[in-house]
Amino acid sequence: MREIEILGDNRFDTFTKTRDGCRAIIIKDGMILLTHETNTGWWLLPGGGMEEGETPEECCIREVEEETGAIVRPVDRFLHVYEYYEEYRYGGYCFICEYVGQGQMKPTEAEIRRGIEPKWIPLQDAIDIFSKHKSYAETSEEQRGSYFREYTVLSEYMDYVESRKFKKVIFLDIDGVLNSNFWNNDNQKEISEGKYIDPEKVKLLSKLVQKTGASLVLHSGWRFWFDSDLKPARPEAEYLANLLKNEGMAIAGITPDLTTEEIRKTKKFSKVKADEILLWLKNHPDVEKWLVLDDLELHNEEIAKYQVMTDPECGLTEKDLEKACEILKGKNMGRKSHKRPKDS
Repeated sequence: MREIEILGDNRFDTFTKTRDGCRAIIIKDGMILLTHETNTGWWLLPGGGMEEGETPEECCIREVEEETGAIVRPVDRFLHVYEYYEEYRYGGYCFICEYVGQGQMKPTEAEIRRGIEPKWIPLQDAIDIFSKHKSYAETSEEQRGSYFREYTVLSEYMDYVESRKFKKVIFLDIDGVLNSNFWNNDNQKEISEGKYIDPEKVKLLSKLVQKTGASLVLHSGWRFWFDSDLKPARPEAEYLANLLKNEGMAIAGITPDLTTEEIRKTKKFSKVKADEILLWLKNHPDVEKWLVLDDLELHNEEIAKYQVMTDPECGLTEKDLEKACEILKGKNMGRKSHKRPKDS
């Protein structure tokens, strides 16, 4: 997660007070959800301050529903903005969110007085609005600062999306793909422990990546052993990362977590794996070709078209590679992008 600072002209040499909150980017069909104050004319990204005991994700969900009525699911915490004004340091966690449905607005009295209402507008229009932040320097320093923050957040979002564009993707499971019952039994190790990887299977995967130029997105339970910056958080994850690195590969992304407590207890992850993959694809519309490597049936017709189901008794094979290469000649899923205007 990237961190940036915004330094106000009126900031003190040392801040003595802090306030943390969140901002949400919610985009659906090329439209972004903003709040619009009819009595002031202000536009803002939905968001607000964290309450005691809240996580940033919980704050994001609550603030968005209170201000817009929208129910969202935070998908990616991509930016942390620090703003310095007078004696304050304001911290803002910025999330890319999925729109889930409609709930109930609960505006504060101050928001009611300002005439707050939710508005879906084209993403490009929102960028244009906030790009004019300098024009408010003489009339309202508060509005200038707020618009500069929103413009900065959207600019960082555009850069983030551009940097994470994927053209070809392999959704990678680990157990039953990069290891096998045969390999683990031969080495007197249990596959269920989820700790062992067959280096020969990693070399096979490397051949596939080299032939296709695809990026690896982890959709295995092993993804929980990586942090939000895709850095190993456990020895097993570090071992995997090093094996991939030795063959010129790296984990480029992970699928979102849609598991429930019951699923985690029963380990029936196949129930949600397809939904997690499809949600990831929805949030990465530039993907043109994709493939799923997994030893489990994922119970989804669309996923089945692009899945190579490996045999857990032997893991990834040369025959699997041939089928995978054929699938990666699949359909185009690209969509149009948005342009950022020059800073006004």
